[in-house]
Amino acid sequence: MRAAGSDLTISVSPLGLIELADEEFEVHGPRLTRYANAAAFYLGHHWAYRRPAGEPQVTANYVAALSDFLTNFTFAKSVQFNVDPAFTHITPALLDRIWSQDNCKEELLWSIGNSGSIYGDVFVKIAYDKAWTDNSGMTHPGRVRILPINPSFAFPEWHPHDKDRLIRFKLKYRFWTTSTEGTRIVCTYVEIITDDYIEEYVNDQLIDRRPNPLGFIPVVHIENKPVLASPWGL
Repeated sequence: MRAAGSDLTISVSPLGLIELADEEFEVHGPRLTRYANAAAFYLGHHWAYRRPAGEPQVTANYVAALSDFLTNFTFAKSVQFNVDPAFTHITPALLDRIWSQDNCKEELLWSIGNSGSIYGDVFVKIAYDKAWTDNSGMTHPGRVRILPINPSFAFPEWHPHDKDRLIRFKLKYRFWTTSTEGTRIVCTYVEIITDDYIEEYVNDQLIDRRPNPLGFIPVVHIENKPVLASPWGL
């Protein structure tokens, strides 16, 4: 209860609980509460009540220690890829570029393992950054991005009879920005991806709608520990 409340500042998002529609809360509410409790334990908030001032509060956080140890152990030797011999002249070089040059391989693997260990679920989005020039005139080349997503921000919709078939993905989170008056305000960003189109909203206002050029949803879901008849991991 404290993990989902306000006195710990441990909630679904760093800026407080995301405002959920009734349907979102009915489908995802229990999962998000479980995430909040898991994050509270990992961050060292183990008590279910506010303890009186002066009472000893020494707690050994074996949850975080074991989680970090197992993540380190799993990815200590990084990962290797097996490629069909017919494509060994090009695929390994592309994989190495994407993981080691376009992204930081070690940091990505840690984030993926950390998310699966704590929440039981990992969501990874694949995107592409076009080449751009910064204010100093330096040109930055285009790159493929591998983006682990906080599972608390992920609202997937699977086929009702096939939990491995993703038919719609919603990314929803809050962020800080500056208003036209110069004051700091909190906004809600929503991105909806299907096989056919991509929509982006800020505070429920549509800011962009475009066809999905890939023809599929570029989001991968990994269950840390699969559960029978459930799309969520443990």
